[in-house]
Amino acid sequence: MKVKLKLRPGNRGTKKLVSQYGDKLMCVRYRYDETAKKRYKTVELIVDEINWSPKTTPVNNTFLFIDWNEKELQEIAKSNGGTWSHTRKLWKLNYETIQKLGLEARIRNE
Repeated sequence: MKVKLKLRPGNRGTKKLVSQYGDKLMCVRYRYDETAKKRYKTVELIVDEINWSPKTTPVNNTFLFIDWNEKELQEIAKSNGGTWSHTRKLWKLNYETIQKLGLEARIRNE
């Protein structure tokens, strides 16, 4: 089925559904089934609500330890955009790249 129209509450064509579902209504979709030659109107509703705090992950300036004799790992870090911090004596790399390389255990929070 293809979705050809997606409406937010308050848009033209959602008045009855807003009065029926109120603040629980998130969106209305019109789906088309070409084989059955039917149009379906669907709604997305909020059914549960709890407090939640997203994890904050560092994006930039994440430092990790690579020993001075681990030349191959230093080259990998350098080729993935890593830079050496002379002041901290640690490598600076994007957090997502550190995850991709599987080096989370080497992260140093100073």
